[in-house]
Amino acid sequence: MLAGEILGAAAVLYDGLNSVQTETYGAAARGSLAYSDVIISDETIDYTRIEDPDILIVLDEVAYEKFGKNASTDCVIIYDPKTVKIEKGRPNHYEVPSLEISRENLEHEEAANIIMLGATVAITGIVSKEAVKKATLERVPEGTEGLNKLALEKGFEAGKKQLDKNGKEEN
Repeated sequence: MLAGEILGAAAVLYDGLNSVQTETYGAAARGSLAYSDVIISDETIDYTRIEDPDILIVLDEVAYEKFGKNASTDCVIIYDPKTVKIEKGRPNHYEVPSLEISRENLEHEEAANIIMLGATVAITGIVSKEAVKKATLERVPEGTEGLNKLALEKGFEAGKKQLDKNGKEEN
């Protein structure tokens, strides 16, 4: 949820775009499906429901089954290969081992969502890196700024690595 808030804030406050962000929680706070929808546009946003996403960040199999399996082939799907199994060869799919990166480099699994956010920005260019850096540092809990700044940088690196692997240039 925090990553969605950060992404929307980066778009509006620092990149001069329009954004709407919504959150949906399952019946139980932990263990059930929870997700954040973020719409970003340089035009007025008239409809706040996402029907055909351009980008999906998927952190678990349940979310992939619900949102990713039937997404168009144009949809960029960024996922953690440890928690989501996707058949190889699908276009616009990017593996970002966010849990592994957070364990090995940061010793905090909670940083995985910020790693995914950084990777998403590097892969898609949906907002600028500077905008997401500023929005992240303003929104993370006090005392975790250094950890989250590093997580974002690790995400940028992971995203660039995926683009290089797929023969594409960084956005």
